[in-house]
Amino acid sequence: MQSTKKPPYGGGCKKQSIKTLNPDFTSNYQALEEFKAFAASYGLPIPIIDADGNIHRFKVEGDKPSTLNGWYVYFSYPVAAGAVGSWKTGESYTWCSKSGKQLNEEEREALKQQYHQARLQRQTEAQQAQTQAALKARDLLALAIPAKPDHPYLVRKQISAQGLKVYKDSVLAELRDIEGALYSLQFIKSDSGKRFLSGGRTKGVFHTFGDLESSPAIYICEGLATACTVYQWKQCATLAAMNAGNLLPVGLAVRQAYPSTPIVFAADNDRSNAAGNVGKDKAEQAARIVSASVLLPEFAPDSTGTDWNDWFIESGGVCP
Repeated sequence: MQSTKKPPYGGGCKKQSIKTLNPDFTSNYQALEEFKAFAASYGLPIPIIDADGNIHRFKVEGDKPSTLNGWYVYFSYPVAAGAVGSWKTGESYTWCSKSGKQLNEEEREALKQQYHQARLQRQTEAQQAQTQAALKARDLLALAIPAKPDHPYLVRKQISAQGLKVYKDSVLAELRDIEGALYSLQFIKSDSGKRFLSGGRTKGVFHTFGDLESSPAIYICEGLATACTVYQWKQCATLAAMNAGNLLPVGLAVRQAYPSTPIVFAADNDRSNAAGNVGKDKAEQAARIVSASVLLPEFAPDSTGTDWNDWFIESGGVCP
């Protein structure tokens, strides 16, 4: 089994008949089981696989019962291959029962075309879902009311309302693009439980504190509470990108719109994460690409804090 980030593409050599060095004797059942195990290894277990080459959706473990955020596509001919991902996070992974070196030219070309068609189908469905989510976000925001300072989430995070709104007891993060167009919402419950509007766009959109046009610098964070904390501290426009993977898309949008304004990534310090310090690494990567700087909180060895809101609370309501 071989996994790749992109489907294998053929080279530019002259067309000829090529036999695979290691013929694939894997049965259809075995291939399906291998693909299911591959998907599960990324936290996307697929209950039942339909091998018809079309995009299918499924419920991701941990998501709400009514949501179908997972998707997959599986091809059984000319070689077993597939892709799996999440509409919610934007992640996607491809799998093939043969390695790139084992594929002959006919198989390479067939897979290239199949992945292309599946990609077009997925893009079309994603655009339709995002359009519907944007309309729903507009309607829900119209029903929202201004957040009060005594909302349990704001009290626990020790942040002020700062123009935030509440819908059915959930604090709303308004996910807009650099032009201010509303695309989706994040709902934050009193117990800090979070969810995004199903199908809504997440890449390159963010919640804004302050005025981008007049700000002497622009800070970019991950979470809403962190962004609000940094805004209260620095008194500069601060954006909540919602996750580490979105720091670069947001940074690119900001840099294009404000080429001469200093950008600072107020990063999370995920120093205890078994998967690595994702917050720090993603912020530093984005900073190199958009010519920005990184502001990283440092904690005592026994602290469980990771972001600037944690630092703010642990220090008694004071930032350095």
